Amino acid sequence: MTDFCDDLENWMGKMPAELKAVPIINLAIPGSHDTMSYGIKSKAPVAPDADPVVGTLNKYIPCVVKRWAVTQRYDIVDQLKCGVRYFDLRICMKRPENKFYFVHGLFCEEIAEPLDQLKDFLRTHPREFVVLDCQHFYLFNPTDHCVLSAELNRIFDKKIYSRDINQLKDCTLESATRNGKQILIVYRSDACVNDRFWLSQDWPTPWPNEVNSTQLFIQPC
Repeated sequence: MTDFCDDLENWMGKMPAELKAVPIINLAIPGSHDTMSYGIKSKAPVAPDADPVVGTLNKYIPCVVKRWAVTQRYDIVDQLKCGVRYFDLRICMKRPENKFYFVHGLFCEEIAEPLDQLKDFLRTHPREFVVLDCQHFYLFNPTDHCVLSAELNRIFDKKIYSRDINQLKDCTLESATRNGKQILIVYRSDACVNDRFWLSQDWPTPWPNEVNSTQLFIQPC
């Protein structure tokens, strides 16, 4: 048990057998909010997910806006090494470049390099499993969804735990490792429904948006 707790880079592979038999949806998995916001640079342009006031503030106090927008200090490789296995992604089609970027109030970086880094980690850590939650999409049209879907399939290919394999309650670390599956992709848009990506209703993430703890705990899940 000491090794399981101390070696965060390989914690899933070192879990006791009885926990590897628990459905992945029932495990407490460390995750990061606005995972890719570490990629926001100084003078990054305002992204379309930002409130209008953010654009105004960014003209006068960009350093403050950047500190607000960056919710993660570690890049994806360091997050993985620290044991993070759930990643919250917000993706925008940036025009006229016609390239996909991560966003959180401000533009982060293009999606290609971090996703390739994730793929490399999975290749060298065959007993680890991650959830890639594509939470929000901005400035997307149906063609953009098709292109992004194809890119995710290209990058992760046979490592994807597909929706057509079984129900989510049947996805365990034991079965995933046995079948060479290491990544579950949740794609929260009706514009991209296929047999490989999971839907919002498969992996609910309720957000009560309350400032009062009493109201928070009475919210339905």
